[in-house]
Amino acid sequence: MVRPPYLKHILLFVIFIGYWGGAPAYAKLDKLIIMGTGGPSGVYSKVGRSICNEVNTLRSKNLVRCIDYISAGSSFNVQSVLSRNIDIGIAGSDIVSEVFKTKQDEAENLRIVAILYEQPTAVIISKDSEIRTFSDFANKSINIGNIGSGKRVTANLVFQAMKWTDASFSSISELGSGGAGKAFCQGDVDIMIDILGHPSSFYQNTIKKCNGRFISLPSSLVDSLTSDYAYFNKQIISAKHYDGINKDTDTFGSVTLIVGHVKFSHETIFKFLEALFDDLPALRATHPALADINENLPQLMSIGVPLHEGAKTFFNRNKN
Repeated sequence: MVRPPYLKHILLFVIFIGYWGGAPAYAKLDKLIIMGTGGPSGVYSKVGRSICNEVNTLRSKNLVRCIDYISAGSSFNVQSVLSRNIDIGIAGSDIVSEVFKTKQDEAENLRIVAILYEQPTAVIISKDSEIRTFSDFANKSINIGNIGSGKRVTANLVFQAMKWTDASFSSISELGSGGAGKAFCQGDVDIMIDILGHPSSFYQNTIKKCNGRFISLPSSLVDSLTSDYAYFNKQIISAKHYDGINKDTDTFGSVTLIVGHVKFSHETIFKFLEALFDDLPALRATHPALADINENLPQLMSIGVPLHEGAKTFFNRNKN
């Protein structure tokens, strides 16, 4: 799903002939922002659409137009930002940190634009299953997520920490959230690993229509992963988010970020954030996952990946 290299030129032509609500035709090329999100059934795509809608409410003032772009998820978005196929992208802090640390393929050019929300790792099983703990996973079927997604990378880390191999399971599938949900509901998958913001309609449907439930991760696994990887922290999936779930689920997770390329216009990033945070109550109301979004500069600085200069200017200006 890499953006065709001529996409911006087409969109700018549309803007030139008047689609942009009367904005000047001489607006710079980088005033049009293409943001990679995620699969159509996931939270990334819905949040991305909400973000672009909020930014676009001020496009006549800031001359910045945001277009959300369906993609394969975190890993795809990070690589596409680095290759300049998209301008910014939504990605998990774990993926962003790991890529940045490699210092390969222009990885050092990755920059953080904003923090959006926590994303706990969810492991889902059927309420009717005999599975009670992780030790019951042996010889069951499991979905570890599609290649290019954050959940796939996290699933691989869980496999390593648990010393699981392909032989530990009867089958391993590599489906995105939508395909995995369908397979789970049909009884073709016993265990799903996924990473979405909460509350999620995908999770609610899985719980309500397919008798799914979350299972807490072993404390030893959570302690191991949060100790080994600074971008992970202990998190919970709150029972209050879902009908049919009566207790919180212990897990670990990362945070969801917007990232961009160091060479992408500082002014444009500044104006993007200015529009995004212009009306925080309205932004928080656009999607439940954004209910706690804020201008948290210390948290931004703690991830270990530099802030984009445009973001640094914006958050420093607003930290007081």
